[in-house]
Amino acid sequence: MIWSVIWYWLLGIFTAADIITTKIALAIGMYEKSPTMSLMIDHLVELKFAFLLLTIGVIVLTERTKEGAGWTIPAAGTMVTFTAVTWNITQLAPVLLTVP
Repeated sequence: MIWSVIWYWLLGIFTAADIITTKIALAIGMYEKSPTMSLMIDHLVELKFAFLLLTIGVIVLTERTKEGAGWTIPAAGTMVTFTAVTWNITQLAPVLLTVP
């Protein structure tokens, strides 16, 4: 269970970073390229918070059915979210580094 908690905290950190980098991109005039997310961009924080709450439920359910396997869900989510944050940063860096 401890690995589930560690991976969940990492997921929470990267989810916050995803929200922050997305909000920065939107603030400087960039737009959401994902058609699905662009429909929900006005509720980004609420959507990500609901995702984190749902993840807790999935972790608990997984731990009850397969003891010690609950870490796999937040680990996978962390990897996907890390990729999204990295993508956001690579898109923001050239724009932000050229600001006078």
